Amino acid sequence: MQELFERAQKLRDNGKIEDAISLYHLVTGDKTDPVLAAKATHMIGVAYYQNEQYDLAEKALQHAQEAFEEQGLDEYSGFILRDRGLVARNERRFDEAESLLKESIQKLHATGSKGHEAMSLVKLGTVLSENGNFDEAIQTIQQGIEMLKETPETFFLSTAYFDLAKVFKSKGMNDKARDLANSSLQTLNSFSNETQFTKRRNDIKSFLQI
Repeated sequence: MQELFERAQKLRDNGKIEDAISLYHLVTGDKTDPVLAAKATHMIGVAYYQNEQYDLAEKALQHAQEAFEEQGLDEYSGFILRDRGLVARNERRFDEAESLLKESIQKLHATGSKGHEAMSLVKLGTVLSENGNFDEAIQTIQQGIEMLKETPETFFLSTAYFDLAKVFKSKGMNDKARDLANSSLQTLNSFSNETQFTKRRNDIKSFLQI
């Protein structure tokens, strides 16, 4: 089942969302490894989020959170709180999104998950930006970036640069936005090749046309 899960992860990373969801569903039926089954349920929620199917995403994420909490895995619960915050953000439920992300930050801080705590800070910044609080958003995302530089989480760092680029674009600061998008792509290139993370690469390259 672990091999199936990893295959699903690669499919999702490359934008093949429906194929990934089908494989994740097979893994959720594994009764011998409840942690892996809960991880697959979590990733189903993430995949639905990527597909902008937010009701299905929220349902899967809640199920995964319950499964992790039953097993006392607070760190994973912190991951899911972040993802639920992103669902709420995209549905423009900004107060709920902010609350979920702050809860995620607290839980991940308590478990010593510095990289994931930093990523939740970055995503809190995106909520602040969506709500028009650009200066606070920039400060919050920059705080997350500085934390990420002290961790091996290079994919998260690439994501943080790209999220910050979007905030500067919203402020009309296109040159700064392009610089940050280039930093995002360079960071991505530092640990992967052109055949990996193709959706992210395409998103960044499209953004660079501003």
